Amino acid sequence: MKKINYLAIIISLAIYNMLFASVALKLTNKEMTEKADEIVIGSVKEISYTFDEKQQTPYTITTIVVEKWIKGSAKEKEIKIRQIGGKVNNQHLFITGDAKLKEGERVILFLKKGEEFRFLLALSQAKFSIIKDETTGEEKVIRDISQLGLGVFDKDGKMRIEKSSNESPVLLKDFLLEIESYINKK
Repeated sequence: MKKINYLAIIISLAIYNMLFASVALKLTNKEMTEKADEIVIGSVKEISYTFDEKQQTPYTITTIVVEKWIKGSAKEKEIKIRQIGGKVNNQHLFITGDAKLKEGERVILFLKKGEEFRFLLALSQAKFSIIKDETTGEEKVIRDISQLGLGVFDKDGKMRIEKSSNESPVLLKDFLLEIESYINKK
């Protein structure tokens, strides 16, 4: 009997690992706003890669030109985001479920502030791309959390992992009003 239980656990873990490589606690927009040190609207200016010899870890450094500070007291015109992963010996290494930033892209980012760099608050949950609706011309926000498993606690306090689903675009102005309402409630 114990062999069957262990086999079931091993099979379950193998299936789980094929579905999700990264899991993050599912955060609402309100929770992200409260936990973020800074929230910015900006454009991705440049992406570079570095390798920390001491930690034996590749990093991606993304320069963001800040258009607007939504939360935070900083006034810099440019900030740098550091993410684990990058290019090493012509290979790309990255954390599945982390946000992918692209040069030229306009974004809203929920950030934690470090001494030298900023960090995304909750992997791909912390990046919203700003897009233009082809029909109406209105600006909307959308995020891609398709590669991220989301941890959710049930009423008994047990965590379950749910597959993230595609989100529909939301009007930028409505999204900003929502975020600013959480900031103003403090």
